[in-house]
Amino acid sequence: MRARWRVPLIALGCAIALTGHAEAQPSSVPDRPALPAGADPNDWQAYFDLGVQVFRKDAEVAAAAFYWASRIDPTRAEPYFARWATILQRTKHELVGAYLRGDASTTRQPTFVEADSLRDLALVRNPFVHRGLEVSYFDGLPGRFAEDRDTRAWIAYGNGDFARAIQLLTLSIDRKGKNSLWLRYDRATAAVMAGDLPLALSDLTTLVSELRAQDEKEAVTFYRSKHLLLYMIGMIQREMRNVPTARTAFGEALVENAGFAYASAELGTIARQQRQPAAAADHFATAVGLAPADGVLKFQYAEVLFGLRQPTGAAAQLREAIRLEPYYAAPRHLLGRVLESQADTAGAFKCYEAFVSLAQASNTQARAIRARLAARPPGSP
Repeated sequence: MRARWRVPLIALGCAIALTGHAEAQPSSVPDRPALPAGADPNDWQAYFDLGVQVFRKDAEVAAAAFYWASRIDPTRAEPYFARWATILQRTKHELVGAYLRGDASTTRQPTFVEADSLRDLALVRNPFVHRGLEVSYFDGLPGRFAEDRDTRAWIAYGNGDFARAIQLLTLSIDRKGKNSLWLRYDRATAAVMAGDLPLALSDLTTLVSELRAQDEKEAVTFYRSKHLLLYMIGMIQREMRNVPTARTAFGEALVENAGFAYASAELGTIARQQRQPAAAADHFATAVGLAPADGVLKFQYAEVLFGLRQPTGAAAQLREAIRLEPYYAAPRHLLGRVLESQADTAGAFKCYEAFVSLAQASNTQARAIRARLAARPPGSP
């Protein structure tokens, strides 16, 4: 019977660094693997799908495919989580077991420091990211899965049968009562995938309340930060258009962890949606200060600054975003617009050329830019 090493990612995620994620790129850049005929080499999904296809057969190709998926679109959580799972796939089972059990000497090894960084990035991009590759990794180990209900629920979730996973987890939660606390996290992630946001919200709210009650009753020597749980609650509330409660949840996440950049960014996003650009800029300025290695946050901050007619500040953030994420097309397009607003036509068109070389073939903005580039008079800058 296979040992069940899995631990809730939420428990691991609470260790996210106060100053944002560490550098999540490997020391050497893998070559781009060959894609199937007709696939778009500027499409993150094409590389991700290739990685999933070969995950169990060729971990090296999978790792390269997931790497390039994450570089082409660093806003997506799936490639980062896949890179985490591929590190497990390429590492000795005994070491993985020690890592997942939290062995201190193992977790400090460079391989697992990189793994933690990737996992953390996945969680902040989308804390509900599907964890099917985790199931696939364990399924490839010697032995067989245990036959208990919780394991069957986990397998159902991994296979995309979210209704069955919820059904099994509900049985466990009903029967185990207070001993089922973290099963509510598992059910919440399955519920989001199934589109049942009220159930997910109820489970996460109950989980936070129970953890707070435990903190009050027990003499704990290590405080368990709940910032990621509150971040998840805020995301659900925002998706349900409960803006005031979403704002409260993100604010509470910052109370739990004042260095959690991504809660500040979500407050900035809400301010943008409510047409409060100055407040949005303040929140994003805080976020990029806390996570200076995150090019996506810098791009989002630049969008706000450009909307506030601060092109110099926007350009500075975009150049940093491009330095950090050179294969991400969107900052090139926005920098072109910023430079055009400053009457730097030559610089703008250089950015547009770089943008169309990186953008997906189906990108409508790229089509329009290509038309503009083609219409330039001969010899123009």
